[in-house]
Amino acid sequence: MEKKFEPSQAWEHFWNEVKPGIWAGLDNRQKNRIINANRDHQGLRKNHRNGRVINLGPERIERILAEFAPGLYRVEKSVVFYFDDGI
Repeated sequence: MEKKFEPSQAWEHFWNEVKPGIWAGLDNRQKNRIINANRDHQGLRKNHRNGRVINLGPERIERILAEFAPGLYRVEKSVVFYFDDGI
């Protein structure tokens, strides 16, 4: 059965459900990439140049899921425009 996730929910699902099963097979660089992404998801890392929080955005989540969980997640992208004629 397919479940629909918002980007942050998809990350949390990957972190809690998928990562434990693949962790042992990852090298240190791959583990560091996933750990840093999770820290960014939690808002724990900052850009050292400007002090802004580094966020984990949907595009980055998509790239990580495609690399470490190929075929487990399907991503749909849409563009929606709204017009308010009451202006």
